[in-house]
Amino acid sequence: MLKIKNNKVSDFLLSISLFMVSLYAANLILSPFYGEVKYYIGKRFYKNSERSINQIISIENNIKLENKNSTKNSIKNNILYIPSIDLATSIQELEKLEDLHFGSWRRPNTSNPELGGNTVIVAHRYTDKGGRAENTFYNLPKVEIGEYIYTFWNNKKYTYKVYDIKVVESNDETVEKSTTTANILTLYTCTPLWSSTHRYVVYSKLISVEDLK
Repeated sequence: MLKIKNNKVSDFLLSISLFMVSLYAANLILSPFYGEVKYYIGKRFYKNSERSINQIISIENNIKLENKNSTKNSIKNNILYIPSIDLATSIQELEKLEDLHFGSWRRPNTSNPELGGNTVIVAHRYTDKGGRAENTFYNLPKVEIGEYIYTFWNNKKYTYKVYDIKVVESNDETVEKSTTTANILTLYTCTPLWSSTHRYVVYSKLISVEDLK
């Protein structure tokens, strides 16, 4: 009798173990697509125009509030906002790519919105840190020509309009070079998904600047 009970317990534990392994395997397989699901749910149930306006107002108000409550003479509120993919993220100043886990990074050898020229901001598209999941620029390939991108940089709002999109080799150094005096914003991330062989590059040109002080 005791042997039969032990066998039942063993079978039960084995079934639980197989079930847990199956769940983990399914999560590994499906996790890359969670970002796709969230994106299309958002597109279906929210109006992009209303959402983007509210988000911009919220960012502006937060910046003004921080300035009002701060005793410092100069405040940095550096944020990148891409309405079409519902992405608002801080623009970090880092020394090396290894320090970038989430958020975006202004490449230190490039310009910034205040100076003009080519401001280059990069971010990961997919990550294993903290679990396999979509990262900051997961949906960057969904951005289209003619759409608007905003940077909030040192208390000013810079509005850019996308004018070109390219896929280049990972070692293409021309992406970060400034070949014009125009104020342009270049965003890029790895492509295709799960790979770093190429870069998906979105180019936009400045069309307006607004002081938020």
